[in-house]
Amino acid sequence: MDMNEFTGIWKLQFADFQNPGHIHIAEHYLDIRPDGTVEFASKMSGQFAGMTLNGCGTWTQNGDILSWTIGENTTDTSFTLRSDVLAFDCDPVLLKEGKTPMSTEYSRAT
Repeated sequence: MDMNEFTGIWKLQFADFQNPGHIHIAEHYLDIRPDGTVEFASKMSGQFAGMTLNGCGTWTQNGDILSWTIGENTTDTSFTLRSDVLAFDCDPVLLKEGKTPMSTEYSRAT
C-alpha cells in the first residue's frame, strides 16, 4: 500500500456502526503523518459538551495491521482503506465508556 493513501487528516463518521453522537462525540479527527506520528482531536457533545480531548502518539504498519502507541497503551488493529474511507476493527483512540474497543469508520477530511 502506498502510505500517501493512508496518511492525512481523517474525520470520524461512525463508531460501532452508529453516529458518533451516541458516545458523546461531536467531532473527532485523526491526523496520520508519514513520519509515523499521529495526532487526534475530539469535541464532545451531550453531557460533555464544551470539553475537548487531544493527544498524540505513533504508528507503524505491517501488512493490514497497524500498531498504535498512544500514551502508555499499544494497540494492534486491522484496517481497511477503500478510496477515501478508512475503517478500523478496534479504534486506536476511542473506547466505548472508556474501556471497550469499538470499530470505527473515517472519511478523508477536506
